[in-house]
Amino acid sequence: MSTGEEEVVGTLEVRGGKIRIPAVRAFVRETHHHRELSFFVPPGSIIRVKDPVKLIIAGPVPRVISAKVAAHMPSARGDIGDHYDARIAGEEQFPDGLDKPPVIIA
Repeated sequence: MSTGEEEVVGTLEVRGGKIRIPAVRAFVRETHHHRELSFFVPPGSIIRVKDPVKLIIAGPVPRVISAKVAAHMPSARGDIGDHYDARIAGEEQFPDGLDKPPVIIA
């Protein structure tokens, strides 16, 4: 029961910035019950179940999407990489840049 989907590209931070993966392609899905982030990372990236992640999306109004990796194993695709799903906990926009206070969206 998907009500919307948006494709985004950004830098993925895992475990508070201990791991940074640039140019991650992701999809933000909204259903009637929750929001979900699906993303692909290069094969061999060390991401574990329940890891907190942040997707930092550059642009005229930078965004940061916070999520927690879902409790199931990823499906690997050699041509794209490892696929993960994460439940979105919140989203912030930074209309004045990433060094200024955010506007909390959800």
